[in-house]
Amino acid sequence: MEEKIIAVAKQVFLEKGYEMTSMSDIAARVGINRPTLHYYFRTKERMFQAVAAPILDAFVPKIEGIIKADCPFMDKVERLIDAYMLVFIENPNLPRFVVGEMHRDIDNFLNLIGKFPTEHVLKLLLELLLDEMEKGNIRRVSLPVVMGTFYSQMTFPFLTENMLTHLFFEEPGAYRKFLEEEWKPNMLSLMRHLLQP
Repeated sequence: MEEKIIAVAKQVFLEKGYEMTSMSDIAARVGINRPTLHYYFRTKERMFQAVAAPILDAFVPKIEGIIKADCPFMDKVERLIDAYMLVFIENPNLPRFVVGEMHRDIDNFLNLIGKFPTEHVLKLLLELLLDEMEKGNIRRVSLPVVMGTFYSQMTFPFLTENMLTHLFFEEPGAYRKFLEEEWKPNMLSLMRHLLQP
């Protein structure tokens, strides 16, 4: 029952956002009453942590490993793109949820994910960028431009998947093929152009 609740809660959180999701919504979709739901998860925050944990527990260490890997910087960028694409393909509503929550209440969002080592990984990434700039391996570009370019390019195709699919991709699997064969190389080229010394 707990696994079923988490699976349903994940769908509801990603569809409605944290604020608009209620314990009643989740209980109704699972087909149980609120007291039964509260037996498993006393608060909405605890339920959200249970939903987020499997995603972040798998994703955050992978990102940390890429950042610390002994390889050229652009190889790390490509690996980061692959890691993000995989988690977004497996959780297609995740980018919309994250963007919505950051826009709605950034402090609450950071508090919700603060239980996971996301801040530590972001700090490592920023240190890597500054170190590579200092060594002259990449061009000195403001960190907001680097991060904004990367994350906008990473999330945009997932935020607009319905529209792009409707306009350009009717065959099953065509959109994923587009992401891997066209969007990823385009994104790598853009990041190289932005950062080449």
